[in-house]
Amino acid sequence: MKLTGYSDRWSVRPGETMTFHVHSVAPSYEAQLVRLIHGDENPHGPGFREAEIESALDGPHPGAPRTIRKGSYGLVAQAMPGGDFSIDAWIWSTLPGPARQGIMVWASGDASAFGLFLGADGHLEADGEGTMLRSSRALAPKQWYRATVTVSRSAGTVALSVEPGIWLPESVNPDGGEVTLAAPIAAGDGRLVFAAGRLEETPDGPHPREVFNGKIARPRIVGPDGATLAAWDFFQHAGEATIAGVCGGADGRTVNRPSRLMTGPGWPGATNSTTPLPETHDAIHFHDDDVADVGWPVSHEFAVPADLRSGVYALRLRTGEDEEHLPFFVCPPKAEGDAAPLAVLMPTMSYLAYANESLDVSDSVQVSPRQDMTITPERYAYVAENGLKSLYDNHRDGSGIA
Repeated sequence: MKLTGYSDRWSVRPGETMTFHVHSVAPSYEAQLVRLIHGDENPHGPGFREAEIESALDGPHPGAPRTIRKGSYGLVAQAMPGGDFSIDAWIWSTLPGPARQGIMVWASGDASAFGLFLGADGHLEADGEGTMLRSSRALAPKQWYRATVTVSRSAGTVALSVEPGIWLPESVNPDGGEVTLAAPIAAGDGRLVFAAGRLEETPDGPHPREVFNGKIARPRIVGPDGATLAAWDFFQHAGEATIAGVCGGADGRTVNRPSRLMTGPGWPGATNSTTPLPETHDAIHFHDDDVADVGWPVSHEFAVPADLRSGVYALRLRTGEDEEHLPFFVCPPKAEGDAAPLAVLMPTMSYLAYANESLDVSDSVQVSPRQDMTITPERYAYVAENGLKSLYDNHRDGSGIA
């Protein structure tokens, strides 16, 4: 799609403010506030009807193309220790390749300084400043492994160890090893990234690259004496974007809403309880196609006038032959006395459930014979090209959309 966008909220009341975020391939577009009166284009009905409403939004505006930065990851402001240390985490890989995937990595600008990766072939890798150490075998998919990378600046070595969460024959158990540092390990820029190899800066914000598909649990940084220097509890604040730092770890945040409260290495395989427990549901499942708020810059800010009547509205966008409506709902002012005798409930949860749906609905004519149920090629192409998902899809690694 050459012209699209979204608002930061769906419903507002007079006196409140909302924002619109627009993607336009064309260098400019026309905006117009409209009240939506009738949207059914059934030829036996009145057809599409809208009424233009005068507002400060109306008129030409500069446009710019925007990107969708897919992939979930965690970000913590945690500096790399200056002396000897180890990084330690439980990992559960679901989909290696096509490139390597970051698991626990210190960033350095658009690149990575040092960290633990999953190679494109499924082997664990410790990589930084020209030093590369790989596990002897690929990890089995959807199996828990505890991976530890030990950096000994005093001895000039890096070691990798891999411990399976369940018993595996020696013939399939991946071994680690130890190598001499090719060069001193740089400290990076103080950003510790979970589930991404690097963060590429773009005009729209950081774009995660080398995103890990799978679960991570119980990450920590350990000193040479075995004492925990920093750790993160993925069970805490599971309903938020917060990553809880413990034992000296700084609090961080998740980006693009990875799946929280996932079963971790302590999961026994069955339970009679419906309540997640910190010892069994302490993992985060990251996906390279997760998307939350795409974070486009604000194109318009709209303060709802006090006299704007309640109803269904939209910001109409036009560029030549392209047209798009960004709908929203204006609620009446909160009633101080008797409320109105009639209330209209908009099914916004259904809108969310079907958002980004890209299934072929041409066979749905039997359900709605008087309405064109097909998706326009432009919309379908935009959803497909950007890898957008609905609740009726699966992630690339086969897990469900939540």
